[in-house]
Amino acid sequence: MASDKNGQEAMDTDAAPLDTNLYSRQIYALGESAMIHLRKASVIISGLGGVGVEVAKNLILGGIRNVTLHDTKEARWLDLSAQYYLTENDVGKNRAAACFESYIFADFGESFRVDDPNGEQVKEHGRSPKPRCNADVELLKAELPQDNSVNEKLFKSFCYQAMGNLVTIASVVGGIAAQEAMKAVTHHMTPLKQWLYLDSDDALPGDWSRFDNAKLTVEDCKPEGILYSSLMSVEAIRRVPVGVWEAWALGAIGCELLKNLAMMGVACGKDGLIKITDMDQIEISNLNRQFLFRMDDVGSKKSVVAARGVKVFNKDVNIEALAERVGQDTEHIFNDDFFAELDGVANALDNVDARRYMDRRCVYYCLPLLESGTMGTKGNTQVVYPHLTESYGSSVDPPEKDIPICTLKNFPNEIQHTIQWARDLFEGLFTAPAETANQFLTDERRFLERLEQMNVSQRTQLLAQVKDALIDSKPASAEDCVKWARMLFQEHYHDNIAQMLHSFPPDQVTDQGAKFWSGTKRCPHVLTFDPSQEEHRNFVYAASILRAEMYRLKPLLDVESVMKDDDTNHHMEMITAASNLRAENYNIQPADRMKTKQIAGRIIPAIATTTATVAGLVCVEFYKVFTDFFLIITT
Repeated sequence: MASDKNGQEAMDTDAAPLDTNLYSRQIYALGESAMIHLRKASVIISGLGGVGVEVAKNLILGGIRNVTLHDTKEARWLDLSAQYYLTENDVGKNRAAACFESYIFADFGESFRVDDPNGEQVKEHGRSPKPRCNADVELLKAELPQDNSVNEKLFKSFCYQAMGNLVTIASVVGGIAAQEAMKAVTHHMTPLKQWLYLDSDDALPGDWSRFDNAKLTVEDCKPEGILYSSLMSVEAIRRVPVGVWEAWALGAIGCELLKNLAMMGVACGKDGLIKITDMDQIEISNLNRQFLFRMDDVGSKKSVVAARGVKVFNKDVNIEALAERVGQDTEHIFNDDFFAELDGVANALDNVDARRYMDRRCVYYCLPLLESGTMGTKGNTQVVYPHLTESYGSSVDPPEKDIPICTLKNFPNEIQHTIQWARDLFEGLFTAPAETANQFLTDERRFLERLEQMNVSQRTQLLAQVKDALIDSKPASAEDCVKWARMLFQEHYHDNIAQMLHSFPPDQVTDQGAKFWSGTKRCPHVLTFDPSQEEHRNFVYAASILRAEMYRLKPLLDVESVMKDDDTNHHMEMITAASNLRAENYNIQPADRMKTKQIAGRIIPAIATTTATVAGLVCVEFYKVFTDFFLIITT
């Protein structure tokens, strides 16, 4: 990375424009300035084991410009269970060179190099202690200072697993390390202080005789010749390849969970199976966090592509892909027979209602549930274990505060207020009328049933809405749509405001003698349409386009609803302009399209480093649940 004389990063000027659609969730988490720093930075990663590949993956997904891979070691069987871009054919090859071509989702630049390809100079014994080898335990203990007190149980456990390499721990450490690299590059957020220690020794089973009626020997855990060598080295239970688990939703956490489960050997035996389901299609904004997907996959079903992608990492994993949503309307699919086959459930859902529903189902069927979620750089995990822990629904977050109607209609004082007002305007103009008219034209029975459930006032309003959409206000040409949009501007930004100022003049005082326009009540001012003003033009343009699309030459109207990741349909252009014009009425600082899109679409910030860390922590808990080991920690 280039630096100026003051040690600050000297920014290059030849970087491609920032793709705000691709990196939208990360921009919401880190900010656009941090993203610009990332895209002009270079990082070298030394060591391409499990942690190294996680760091590389997370930084590349984060949009870093150049990544240099460096490693002096050759791939071993021990690497394969955590380094998911190495294959059995790569054993014996340099790790950096072997996995370099696997990173098909990013440009690494031209600075790749491998130093000292013949390996490291051997020091002392040149290896870690063998798993389950008491002789190596004593040998290593002899190297300790004589006056150093040792926790015998912890020391032996450390020696037994020192040769191991779990993808779960690599995922956690790799996510944290990549986030620290981003901090260094972006100068955004406080770096770690001192050392960060992660201890998951409580995930190891203490008494193996419960499972195989015999104590494991050095030969049992010999780390050679199989994909799961590292798992044997840390005493991973041999029954992991069996069992049936369901993973709900294949978003960012879902992709990471699926990768981890496959590399752990879950459902890789003849009786094992991972079932995954997600009704969503892949969008461009998914690609910078959901690493199982590529640009060519945009528009395809997430579950199908994820199932195909994870088998590249472990061809033995048995996986079944479904494309159904979770809820009461699909209980004919996810019925008693379906849940009877499961040994557990892992959630990666993005809304509370779906989480509560799955929580109730798991409680009903007495199934362990692994729950997780992220928001920007924050994350949470929870284990719901039958008859042991509280369920997800046992605790409830405080409800979000709604914006009072009077604030939205008359007294906005924050940009969130004007954005919500603009979204309501959008729904009232382009969604509700189209839905009602479509139902009237295509489903008369349901429309009449809907009328029967209303009182007289509601019926009159609904029928008037249909008449207005299909007869009174139906445009005959695109010119009519432009005239309509221009009058819409006049109504909301001039006439309504003028009427309010007539009712409550700027010098209005209350009965108590206090100024009416004070505190959170901002005194508005009217806007006069000016075609030279960009926001004025944007509003009329977007509104007229949407109006014209509603009435194109088809027998039915087309429903328009806010698409969170589609900036090509004029929805966000309309909402942004409508919000900023109202903000101008009330002297509120306007928001750009990215900020407006986040608030209007209620988009949750997300970043690959957090999802990797959370997924790793969830899968550590998976070991505890699977081995029937009850020291479960809820984070």
